[in-house]
Amino acid sequence: MATHVPHPVAPDDPPDPPAASEEEFGVWRRPIGSLPTRLGFFVLGVTLCTALVITAISLETIDAFLREKTQESFPVVLERTAAELDTWYAARLEEADRFRRDPVLASYWNDLPLGPELATRARDEIAEQLDRRLAMSDAFEAAFVLDQYGETMLWRGRRVQLSLETLASTHHQALSDADRWEGRGVQLARVRFGDTRTPTLHLLFDLDHLTDILNIHGRLLEGRISIVDRDRRYLASSTADALPEQFELALPEPGQTLEARDASGPEGERLIVSAIALPRHQWTLVIEEEYDRAYSRVVTATRRVLGINLAIVALFALVAYRFAVKMVKPIEELSDAARRISEGEKNVPIPEGGAGDELLVLTRAFSEMTDRVEANARELEDAHRSVERANSELVTRNDDLHRANEVLAQLSVTDGLTGLHNHRHFQDALTREAKRVDRTEEPLSLILVDIDHFKSWNDRLGHAAGDEILRRVAQVMKTLLRSTDLLARYGGEEFALLAPGTNIEGATQLAEKMRTTISETRFFIDPPSEHQRVTVSMGVARYRGDRKRLFSEADRALYRAKASGRDCVVVFDDDIDA
Repeated sequence: MATHVPHPVAPDDPPDPPAASEEEFGVWRRPIGSLPTRLGFFVLGVTLCTALVITAISLETIDAFLREKTQESFPVVLERTAAELDTWYAARLEEADRFRRDPVLASYWNDLPLGPELATRARDEIAEQLDRRLAMSDAFEAAFVLDQYGETMLWRGRRVQLSLETLASTHHQALSDADRWEGRGVQLARVRFGDTRTPTLHLLFDLDHLTDILNIHGRLLEGRISIVDRDRRYLASSTADALPEQFELALPEPGQTLEARDASGPEGERLIVSAIALPRHQWTLVIEEEYDRAYSRVVTATRRVLGINLAIVALFALVAYRFAVKMVKPIEELSDAARRISEGEKNVPIPEGGAGDELLVLTRAFSEMTDRVEANARELEDAHRSVERANSELVTRNDDLHRANEVLAQLSVTDGLTGLHNHRHFQDALTREAKRVDRTEEPLSLILVDIDHFKSWNDRLGHAAGDEILRRVAQVMKTLLRSTDLLARYGGEEFALLAPGTNIEGATQLAEKMRTTISETRFFIDPPSEHQRVTVSMGVARYRGDRKRLFSEADRALYRAKASGRDCVVVFDDDIDA
């Protein structure tokens, strides 16, 4: 049994420090086989697996949520766009009917099939009148006359070459099928002045005008809205980008909507596609949006969550490794000391021993040291847990207090039924905007909105249905506002909209659009079988230096709107007071 005897050294001759043995600090020199490394890799693997599982579940949930929202938003955009297209075509037919009611055209039309002298004079007069009409109208680019055999008698405006199928399609319908000329879509509106034996007037218009309508709703998306004919050809789109030759998916049946689904674009890009059938011309309205843009939040969330998780994994692994190193290093030093002692090395710093066998003293010293280390570790861990609990409780209480303060602040300015700002917040905002406008001299407009016959609905359907109408009207109006507009529930069934930077013409257009949208929206009221058409009356006024006067003028305009039969927009002027 080896023993250790301390070697006396003179005070004036301090011993040289022993050279580090080749086994010293083996934990750093053998990183792969050391205990800290194995522990670090174990923590790394466990944390990485947990992070990947959590990331996959989170991203799957986000993807499912965004797909559900897409399924809800796409049909709404398609239906609104389809309604505006119907309105646009109705305006074209009305403009064509003005040609038919023109007295000059009607007076000379019956002379076209007569003798040469009368026919020549009639063609000249009709040509002159058509030139005048085309110059006054921005709806049509050309007009031409066909006799009963389909031969062209007269052509005014831009010349195009039309197919026989397009011309034949006007025999039994007022609007022809779509045709293409020089890469642009064109269409005809037929006008009859008599029976089928008399010549017919055909008015040509460009389908590029549909781009403006499609762009109104298309700019709300990151993709495009397009019109596809029954042969799956693209006729018009909300963007100027090159379009594919044909729409690849199956077209929906009339009255049906194609649910949003994945598809591939012309360059292999991933798309989200939805479509709705248009009764007119057997066309289809299509929404195509790139997946990366539609679900950009998923891509961003993927990168962010993955980056955070990798950082957490690396941090945990490093902490585990460093902790293991710190834990094992003292044991390595004691083991090295024991090894050096067993090899007979002298002057090894060890705890002073007492009487008896040195090995027993060393064992007791190591045991006492181990006990002290374990006791200190337990005390440190207990203290750490206590500090963590205290910090956790403090953070929790601070978060609860912060959330409570935010909720109270929001509730103080929010209407509980509609989620809009309340009367108090609106008055504060009006005061601030009035002061700002006095400095900057920018335009400021106010729109007061009142739901027509609201009391009768409450009396007949109950207050729950009335509350639902208020919520739905508020939701419809919120979708039409800009980020700078402020919409508030002013009281009862009355709303107030403050439009900074908007003159009286812009405010009037906004009010008319809101009134039309509310009137065209179907409101489902309990019981579900009862559908109600909701209308509103609106009063519009502009700020002229006095905020009380602004509200008074808007209120008088609203009163005039309700007195004029409701479901209309009235702009304040001085004649209202008269």
